[in-house]
Amino acid sequence: PLSAKQTVRSQFRLDPNSVVTCMQNVLSKKPIAGERNITMMRIGSWMRRCGMPMDVVSHTLATWTGLKREAEECAKKVFDQGYEYGCTDSIMAKNCKPNCIYFKHKDYNMNVMNVEDLAEKFAEFVQKDFSSSSFNFRDVYQMPEDFRVLPGELVIVTGNTGLGKSTFVMNLVANLPKMNTLFLSLENTWHLTFRRFIQMTHGLTKQEAIDAFKNPDDRAEFQKAFEHIQISCDPPELSRLVEGIARSKPKIVVVDTTDMVFVKGIQNEIINGLKAVAQSQDCIVIAVHHVNKEAMREGISRITSLKGTTNVVQKADKVLAINGENNEVRRMVHSEKARDEGYMQLMFEFQKEMMQFNQVAGHGGFNG
Repeated sequence: PLSAKQTVRSQFRLDPNSVVTCMQNVLSKKPIAGERNITMMRIGSWMRRCGMPMDVVSHTLATWTGLKREAEECAKKVFDQGYEYGCTDSIMAKNCKPNCIYFKHKDYNMNVMNVEDLAEKFAEFVQKDFSSSSFNFRDVYQMPEDFRVLPGELVIVTGNTGLGKSTFVMNLVANLPKMNTLFLSLENTWHLTFRRFIQMTHGLTKQEAIDAFKNPDDRAEFQKAFEHIQISCDPPELSRLVEGIARSKPKIVVVDTTDMVFVKGIQNEIINGLKAVAQSQDCIVIAVHHVNKEAMREGISRITSLKGTTNVVQKADKVLAINGENNEVRRMVHSEKARDEGYMQLMFEFQKEMMQFNQVAGHGGFNG
Protein backbone atom coordinates (compact mmCIF):
# COMPACT_ATOMS: atom_id res chain seq x y z
CA PRO A 1 0.00 0.00 0.00
CA LEU A 2 1.10 3.59 -0.58
CA SER A 3 2.45 5.58 2.32
CA ALA A 4 0.72 8.71 3.55
CA LYS A 5 3.23 10.88 1.69
CA GLN A 6 2.65 9.00 -1.55
CA THR A 7 -1.12 9.21 -1.28
CA VAL A 8 -2.42 12.20 -3.19
CA ARG A 9 -6.13 12.86 -2.93
CA SER A 10 -8.35 15.81 -3.81
CA GLN A 11 -11.05 17.28 -1.60
CA PHE A 12 -14.31 17.29 -3.55
CA ARG A 13 -16.16 20.58 -3.25
CA LEU A 14 -19.68 19.58 -4.13
CA ASP A 15 -22.77 21.64 -4.72
CA PRO A 16 -25.07 18.76 -3.80
CA ASN A 17 -28.60 18.23 -4.98
CA SER A 18 -31.21 16.05 -3.27
CA VAL A 19 -30.69 12.84 -5.24
CA VAL A 20 -28.78 10.19 -3.27
CA THR A 21 -27.45 12.76 -0.82
CA CYS A 22 -25.64 10.09 1.19
CA MET A 23 -23.06 9.46 -1.53
CA GLN A 24 -22.57 13.15 -2.19
CA ASN A 25 -22.08 13.63 1.54
CA VAL A 26 -19.44 10.88 1.59
CA LEU A 27 -17.52 12.33 -1.38
CA SER A 28 -17.34 15.74 0.26
CA LYS A 29 -15.36 14.29 3.21
CA LYS A 30 -12.15 12.34 3.63
CA PRO A 31 -12.33 8.51 3.57
CA ILE A 32 -12.91 7.04 7.02
CA ALA A 33 -10.28 4.61 8.26
CA GLY A 34 -11.63 1.07 8.27
CA GLU A 35 -14.49 1.94 5.91
CA ARG A 36 -12.61 3.18 2.87
CA ASN A 37 -12.94 0.09 0.65
CA ILE A 38 -16.57 -0.69 1.39
CA THR A 39 -17.46 2.98 0.91
CA MET A 40 -15.69 2.99 -2.45
CA MET A 41 -17.91 0.09 -3.49
CA ARG A 42 -21.03 2.11 -2.59
CA ILE A 43 -19.82 5.16 -4.49
CA GLY A 44 -18.96 3.02 -7.52
CA SER A 45 -22.37 1.34 -7.48
CA TRP A 46 -24.15 4.69 -7.28
CA MET A 47 -22.15 6.13 -10.17
CA ARG A 48 -22.72 3.04 -12.32
CA ARG A 49 -26.48 3.36 -11.81
CA CYS A 50 -26.20 7.01 -12.88
CA GLY A 51 -24.78 5.84 -16.21
CA MET A 52 -21.12 6.64 -15.56
CA PRO A 53 -18.61 4.48 -17.49
CA MET A 54 -16.08 2.40 -15.56
CA ASP A 55 -13.15 4.70 -16.40
CA VAL A 56 -14.98 7.69 -14.90
CA VAL A 57 -15.88 5.70 -11.78
CA SER A 58 -12.31 4.52 -11.36
CA HIS A 59 -10.94 8.04 -11.82
CA THR A 60 -13.38 9.48 -9.25
CA LEU A 61 -12.50 6.83 -6.67
CA ALA A 62 -8.80 7.35 -7.28
CA THR A 63 -9.18 11.11 -6.92
CA TRP A 64 -11.15 10.68 -3.69
CA THR A 65 -8.72 8.22 -2.07
CA GLY A 66 -5.43 8.80 -3.84
CA LEU A 67 -5.20 5.02 -4.35
CA LYS A 68 -5.31 4.31 -8.08
CA ARG A 69 -4.89 0.51 -7.97
CA GLU A 70 -7.55 0.01 -5.31
CA ALA A 71 -9.88 2.35 -7.19
CA GLU A 72 -9.48 0.30 -10.37
CA GLU A 73 -10.16 -2.94 -8.50
CA CYS A 74 -13.31 -1.56 -6.85
CA ALA A 75 -14.64 -0.16 -10.13
CA LYS A 76 -14.04 -3.49 -11.88
CA LYS A 77 -15.85 -5.41 -9.12
CA VAL A 78 -18.83 -3.07 -9.31
CA PHE A 79 -19.18 -3.44 -13.07
CA ASP A 80 -18.39 -7.17 -13.19
CA GLN A 81 -20.70 -8.18 -10.36
CA GLY A 82 -23.31 -5.40 -10.58
CA TYR A 83 -23.26 -4.65 -6.87
CA GLU A 84 -26.20 -2.53 -5.70
CA TYR A 85 -26.88 -1.02 -2.30
CA GLY A 86 -30.09 0.49 -0.94
CA CYS A 87 -31.09 3.09 1.62
CA THR A 88 -30.93 0.55 4.46
CA ASP A 89 -27.24 -0.17 3.80
CA SER A 90 -25.18 0.83 6.85
CA ILE A 91 -22.86 3.21 4.98
CA MET A 92 -25.65 4.88 2.99
CA ALA A 93 -28.04 5.10 5.95
CA LYS A 94 -25.65 6.91 8.28
CA ASN A 95 -24.87 9.52 5.62
CA CYS A 96 -28.50 10.03 4.61
CA LYS A 97 -30.24 13.39 4.75
CA PRO A 98 -34.02 13.98 4.98
CA ASN A 99 -34.13 16.12 1.82
CA CYS A 100 -33.09 13.15 -0.35
CA ILE A 101 -35.89 12.16 -2.71
CA TYR A 102 -35.36 8.54 -1.69
CA PHE A 103 -35.66 9.32 1.99
CA LYS A 104 -38.54 7.17 3.13
CA HIS A 105 -40.54 7.46 6.33
CA LYS A 106 -37.65 6.62 8.64
CA ASP A 107 -39.84 7.46 11.59
CA TYR A 108 -38.77 4.70 13.96
CA ASN A 109 -38.92 7.40 16.63
CA MET A 110 -40.61 10.77 16.75
CA ASN A 111 -38.32 13.65 15.86
CA VAL A 112 -38.46 15.36 19.25
CA MET A 113 -35.95 18.13 19.99
CA ASN A 114 -35.09 19.53 23.39
CA VAL A 115 -34.48 23.22 24.08
CA GLU A 116 -30.73 22.90 23.47
CA ASP A 117 -31.32 21.30 20.07
CA LEU A 118 -33.83 23.97 19.13
CA ALA A 119 -31.53 26.76 20.30
CA GLU A 120 -28.70 25.46 18.14
CA LYS A 121 -30.94 25.11 15.07
CA PHE A 122 -32.44 28.56 15.59
CA ALA A 123 -28.98 30.11 15.91
CA GLU A 124 -28.08 28.58 12.54
CA PHE A 125 -31.35 29.88 11.08
CA VAL A 126 -30.94 33.50 12.18
CA GLN A 127 -27.35 33.58 10.91
CA LYS A 128 -28.19 32.06 7.54
CA ASP A 129 -27.89 34.32 4.52
CA PHE A 130 -31.27 34.24 2.73
CA SER A 131 -30.35 36.94 0.22
CA SER A 132 -29.91 34.44 -2.61
CA SER A 133 -32.69 32.02 -1.69
CA SER A 134 -35.59 34.34 -0.74
CA PHE A 135 -37.20 37.46 -2.15
CA ASN A 136 -38.93 40.56 -0.89
CA PHE A 137 -41.94 42.05 -2.69
CA ARG A 138 -40.56 45.42 -1.61
CA ASP A 139 -37.54 44.87 -3.87
CA VAL A 140 -39.86 44.52 -6.87
CA TYR A 141 -42.73 46.90 -6.05
CA GLN A 142 -43.13 50.23 -4.28
CA MET A 143 -44.10 49.35 -0.71
CA PRO A 144 -43.55 51.01 2.67
CA GLU A 145 -42.73 47.74 4.45
CA ASP A 146 -41.15 44.35 3.76
CA PHE A 147 -43.15 41.35 2.60
CA ARG A 148 -40.69 38.47 2.39
CA VAL A 149 -41.03 34.97 0.98
CA LEU A 150 -38.57 32.43 2.41
CA PRO A 151 -37.46 28.99 1.20
CA GLY A 152 -39.79 26.27 2.43
CA GLU A 153 -42.90 28.41 1.92
CA LEU A 154 -45.92 27.66 -0.24
CA VAL A 155 -47.53 30.74 -1.79
CA ILE A 156 -50.99 30.37 -3.31
CA VAL A 157 -52.10 32.90 -5.95
CA THR A 158 -55.80 32.86 -6.75
CA GLY A 159 -58.41 34.92 -8.53
CA ASN A 160 -61.31 34.69 -10.94
CA THR A 161 -60.90 33.52 -14.51
CA GLY A 162 -59.50 36.16 -16.88
CA LEU A 163 -57.92 38.42 -14.27
CA GLY A 164 -54.37 37.39 -15.15
CA LYS A 165 -53.25 35.13 -12.28
CA SER A 166 -50.65 33.39 -14.42
CA THR A 167 -49.50 36.67 -15.99
CA PHE A 168 -49.03 38.28 -12.58
CA VAL A 169 -46.82 35.40 -11.43
CA MET A 170 -44.88 35.49 -14.71
CA ASN A 171 -44.24 39.21 -14.24
CA LEU A 172 -43.13 38.60 -10.65
CA VAL A 173 -40.55 35.89 -11.38
CA ALA A 174 -39.30 37.73 -14.49
CA ASN A 175 -38.36 40.56 -12.12
CA LEU A 176 -36.34 38.23 -9.86
CA PRO A 177 -33.23 37.56 -12.00
CA LYS A 178 -31.18 36.18 -9.09
CA MET A 179 -33.78 33.51 -8.34
CA ASN A 180 -33.44 30.51 -10.65
CA THR A 181 -37.01 29.48 -11.43
CA LEU A 182 -38.69 26.34 -12.71
CA PHE A 183 -41.95 27.51 -14.32
CA LEU A 184 -44.49 24.73 -14.88
CA SER A 185 -46.86 26.25 -17.42
CA LEU A 186 -49.33 23.38 -17.45
CA GLU A 187 -52.30 25.03 -19.15
CA ASN A 188 -50.44 26.77 -22.00
CA THR A 189 -48.18 25.61 -24.81
CA TRP A 190 -44.44 26.22 -24.59
CA HIS A 191 -44.44 28.75 -27.44
CA LEU A 192 -47.29 30.76 -25.88
CA THR A 193 -45.50 30.88 -22.53
CA PHE A 194 -42.16 31.78 -24.14
CA ARG A 195 -43.71 34.52 -26.28
CA ARG A 196 -45.47 36.05 -23.30
CA PHE A 197 -42.21 36.24 -21.38
CA ILE A 198 -40.74 38.10 -24.37
CA GLN A 199 -43.72 40.47 -24.44
CA MET A 200 -43.73 41.37 -20.76
CA THR A 201 -39.95 41.77 -20.44
CA HIS A 202 -39.70 44.04 -23.49
CA GLY A 203 -43.11 45.74 -23.63
CA LEU A 204 -44.13 44.22 -26.96
CA THR A 205 -47.46 43.23 -28.43
CA LYS A 206 -48.03 39.70 -29.67
CA GLN A 207 -47.19 40.53 -33.28
CA GLU A 208 -44.23 42.71 -32.34
CA ALA A 209 -42.75 39.86 -30.33
CA ILE A 210 -43.21 37.42 -33.20
CA ASP A 211 -41.71 39.81 -35.76
CA ALA A 212 -38.81 40.81 -33.52
CA PHE A 213 -37.81 37.23 -32.81
CA LYS A 214 -37.54 36.38 -36.51
CA ASN A 215 -34.19 38.17 -36.62
CA PRO A 216 -31.50 35.69 -35.42
CA ASP A 217 -29.22 38.53 -34.35
CA ASP A 218 -31.76 39.80 -31.81
CA ARG A 219 -32.75 36.50 -30.18
CA ALA A 220 -30.02 36.36 -27.55
CA GLU A 221 -30.87 39.84 -26.31
CA PHE A 222 -34.59 39.05 -26.02
CA GLN A 223 -34.16 35.83 -24.08
CA LYS A 224 -31.45 37.26 -21.82
CA ALA A 225 -34.13 39.11 -19.84
CA PHE A 226 -35.53 35.85 -18.47
CA GLU A 227 -32.64 33.40 -18.83
CA HIS A 228 -33.00 32.50 -15.14
CA ILE A 229 -36.31 30.77 -15.92
CA GLN A 230 -36.71 27.18 -17.09
CA ILE A 231 -40.07 26.19 -18.57
CA SER A 232 -41.92 22.90 -18.68
CA CYS A 233 -45.40 22.36 -20.09
CA ASP A 234 -45.72 18.64 -19.29
CA PRO A 235 -48.19 17.91 -16.45
CA PRO A 236 -46.11 15.92 -13.94
CA GLU A 237 -46.88 13.27 -11.37
CA LEU A 238 -45.77 14.66 -8.01
CA SER A 239 -42.96 12.16 -7.40
CA ARG A 240 -41.43 12.99 -10.80
CA LEU A 241 -41.75 16.69 -10.03
CA VAL A 242 -39.88 16.17 -6.77
CA GLU A 243 -37.06 14.37 -8.58
CA GLY A 244 -36.83 17.10 -11.22
CA ILE A 245 -36.61 19.79 -8.54
CA ALA A 246 -34.04 17.80 -6.58
CA ARG A 247 -31.79 17.55 -9.64
CA SER A 248 -32.12 21.10 -11.02
CA LYS A 249 -32.29 22.87 -7.61
CA PRO A 250 -34.43 25.91 -8.54
CA LYS A 251 -34.97 28.53 -5.88
CA ILE A 252 -38.56 29.12 -7.03
CA VAL A 253 -40.97 26.56 -8.46
CA VAL A 254 -44.12 27.91 -10.11
CA VAL A 255 -47.01 25.49 -10.57
CA ASP A 256 -49.59 26.88 -13.00
CA THR A 257 -52.05 25.42 -12.15
CA THR A 258 -52.33 23.05 -9.17
CA ASP A 259 -55.07 20.89 -10.67
CA MET A 260 -52.70 19.85 -13.48
CA VAL A 261 -50.36 18.03 -11.08
CA PHE A 262 -51.19 14.41 -10.33
CA VAL A 263 -50.69 12.47 -7.11
CA LYS A 264 -51.63 8.94 -8.05
CA GLY A 265 -55.10 10.20 -8.92
CA ILE A 266 -55.71 11.77 -5.48
CA GLN A 267 -56.64 15.42 -6.00
CA ASN A 268 -56.68 16.44 -2.33
CA GLU A 269 -53.06 15.42 -1.81
CA ILE A 270 -51.65 17.96 -4.28
CA ILE A 271 -51.39 20.85 -1.82
CA ASN A 272 -49.89 18.60 0.87
CA GLY A 273 -47.37 17.41 -1.69
CA LEU A 274 -46.42 20.90 -2.86
CA LYS A 275 -45.89 22.07 0.72
CA ALA A 276 -43.73 19.01 1.38
CA VAL A 277 -41.71 19.80 -1.77
CA ALA A 278 -41.05 23.36 -0.59
CA GLN A 279 -39.87 22.14 2.80
CA SER A 280 -37.81 19.11 1.77
CA GLN A 281 -36.12 20.82 -1.18
CA ASP A 282 -35.72 24.17 0.62
CA CYS A 283 -37.27 26.15 -2.21
CA ILE A 284 -40.21 28.51 -2.68
CA VAL A 285 -43.31 27.09 -4.36
CA ILE A 286 -45.74 29.54 -5.96
CA ALA A 287 -48.93 27.76 -6.96
CA VAL A 288 -51.68 29.26 -9.14
CA HIS A 289 -54.96 27.90 -7.80
CA HIS A 290 -58.51 28.22 -9.16
CA VAL A 291 -61.39 29.67 -7.16
CA ASN A 292 -64.57 27.78 -6.32
CA LYS A 293 -67.92 28.17 -8.10
CA GLU A 294 -69.32 30.56 -5.50
CA ALA A 295 -66.43 32.98 -5.99
CA MET A 296 -66.86 32.74 -9.75
CA ARG A 297 -70.52 33.76 -9.40
CA GLU A 298 -69.78 36.60 -6.97
CA GLY A 299 -66.74 37.83 -8.87
CA ILE A 300 -64.76 38.45 -5.67
CA SER A 301 -61.90 36.26 -4.42
CA ARG A 302 -61.27 35.83 -0.71
CA ILE A 303 -59.47 33.28 1.42
CA THR A 304 -62.67 31.22 1.43
CA SER A 305 -62.74 31.25 -2.38
CA LEU A 306 -60.03 28.64 -2.94
CA LYS A 307 -61.20 25.57 -4.82
CA GLY A 308 -61.04 22.34 -2.84
CA THR A 309 -60.95 21.61 0.87
CA THR A 310 -59.86 23.87 3.72
CA ASN A 311 -56.57 22.00 3.55
CA VAL A 312 -55.46 24.40 0.80
CA VAL A 313 -55.65 27.38 3.14
CA GLN A 314 -54.15 25.49 6.07
CA LYS A 315 -51.05 24.35 4.19
CA ALA A 316 -50.38 27.66 2.42
CA ASP A 317 -47.97 30.05 4.12
CA LYS A 318 -49.24 32.97 2.05
CA VAL A 319 -52.40 33.43 -0.01
CA LEU A 320 -52.52 36.25 -2.56
CA ALA A 321 -55.85 37.13 -4.16
CA ILE A 322 -56.32 39.09 -7.38
CA ASN A 323 -59.55 41.07 -7.79
CA GLY A 324 -60.90 43.34 -10.48
CA GLU A 325 -63.27 43.51 -13.44
CA ASN A 326 -62.47 41.67 -16.66
CA ASN A 327 -63.50 44.66 -18.78
CA GLU A 328 -61.25 47.05 -16.82
CA VAL A 329 -57.46 47.31 -16.52
CA ARG A 330 -57.19 47.80 -12.74
CA ARG A 331 -56.22 44.77 -10.65
CA MET A 332 -55.90 44.67 -6.87
CA VAL A 333 -53.45 42.11 -5.46
CA HIS A 334 -53.68 41.64 -1.73
CA SER A 335 -52.62 39.09 0.87
CA GLU A 336 -55.45 37.05 2.32
CA LYS A 337 -53.05 35.11 4.52
CA ALA A 338 -49.44 35.57 5.63
CA ARG A 339 -48.16 33.51 8.55
CA ASP A 340 -45.39 35.87 9.59
CA GLU A 341 -46.04 39.08 7.67
CA GLY A 342 -48.55 41.90 7.76
CA TYR A 343 -51.25 42.74 5.20
CA MET A 344 -50.07 43.65 1.71
CA GLN A 345 -52.15 45.42 -0.93
CA LEU A 346 -50.94 46.50 -4.37
CA MET A 347 -52.77 48.11 -7.28
CA PHE A 348 -51.82 47.30 -10.88
CA GLU A 349 -52.89 48.06 -14.40
CA PHE A 350 -53.06 44.90 -16.46
CA GLN A 351 -51.81 45.83 -19.93
CA LYS A 352 -53.02 42.68 -21.64
CA GLU A 353 -51.69 43.53 -25.09
CA MET A 354 -48.15 43.43 -23.65
CA MET A 355 -48.89 40.95 -20.83
CA GLN A 356 -47.65 43.40 -18.20
CA PHE A 357 -48.75 44.06 -14.63
CA ASN A 358 -47.66 47.67 -14.04
CA GLN A 359 -47.96 48.98 -10.52
CA VAL A 360 -50.04 52.11 -10.11
CA ALA A 361 -47.86 54.76 -8.45
CA GLY A 362 -48.77 55.52 -4.86
CA HIS A 363 -50.80 52.34 -4.40
CA GLY A 364 -48.45 50.17 -2.34
CA GLY A 365 -50.24 49.45 0.91
CA PHE A 366 -49.24 47.56 4.03
CA ASN A 367 -50.73 47.25 7.49
CA GLY A 368 -48.87 45.47 10.26
